[in-house]
Amino acid sequence: MPAVVRCFLSTLICVAAFAQPQFFRNKKVSVVDRLTYGQTTQTLQYTGNPPYMAVHFQGEPGDRVDIRIDSFDGQAAAALAESNFKPIVSTFGSHVVAVLPPSAEPSPHEYYVIFQDERQRPAAFTVTVQKVGSDPAAAAADYSTCQVDSDCIAVEREGCCHNGYKDAVNKDGVASYRAANACRTRNTVCPQFRIDDKRVALCNATAHRCEMVEPETIRCGGAGDAAHACPAGFTCKTTGTDIPGICARQ
Repeated sequence: MPAVVRCFLSTLICVAAFAQPQFFRNKKVSVVDRLTYGQTTQTLQYTGNPPYMAVHFQGEPGDRVDIRIDSFDGQAAAALAESNFKPIVSTFGSHVVAVLPPSAEPSPHEYYVIFQDERQRPAAFTVTVQKVGSDPAAAAADYSTCQVDSDCIAVEREGCCHNGYKDAVNKDGVASYRAANACRTRNTVCPQFRIDDKRVALCNATAHRCEMVEPETIRCGGAGDAAHACPAGFTCKTTGTDIPGICARQ
C-alpha cells in the first residue's frame, strides 16, 4: 500500500518518468540479466544512466506470467515488452501480471522486463519471473506452431522494411503473424538493399516450430518424425533406406 500511495501522490513525477512509449529505444535500455521461469536476479544497481534497465526471458504465447521487481531503497516503474522493445503492458508499480502474446520474432519467443526507479534515482532491485498458468486461447494465436512440414510456409518478412527476407509461419497463422509484426513507426529509414532469400520453411520436429532453413542443411530421408523432403531443385543423397541424408542440388 505505501508504494501505491506514494505513486498516486507523485503522479506527475511517475508519468514524467515512465510515460509509455510506442517502443523503448535500444540506446536507453541496458539489458543486465537473463532469467528462466522461477528465477530471481542477483541485486541490480540502477543508476539512472541509461534511463532503463531490462531483464530478458523466453516464454510461450499463452503463458500467464507474474513479474515482481523488488527494492528496499527504490520504487520500480515497470513494463513487459516484446523482443523489439514494444510494450505489452506497463505499470507505475513493481508488479506485472500478463498473458504473453506472440513476440516480434516468431521463435524463440523473447520478452523483456524493462524498468526504472520512478524518480530515476540510484536504487537496488531484484527481478523475479514466474509462470503461474496458461491461456489456451492466447496460445492458439501462436502463428509458428507446427506438427509437420506441410503446416509451414515461407512469407515475406512483415515490418517496416522489406528487403527480401522471409519468415516461416503456420499456413493458418499468416494473418496473426502480419498483425503482430506490422510496422508501427512512421518515416522509417530502411537499408537500400534486397536479397533473394532461398531458405525454405520446415517444421522443427523437436520444438514444433516453423523455421527457415538453408536447403543444403536439411536432413532428408530416413525414418522418424525428423525426416524431411528436399525442396524443388534438390535431391536427397543418402547411403541407405533408413539412414538420413542431405539435400544436394540436382
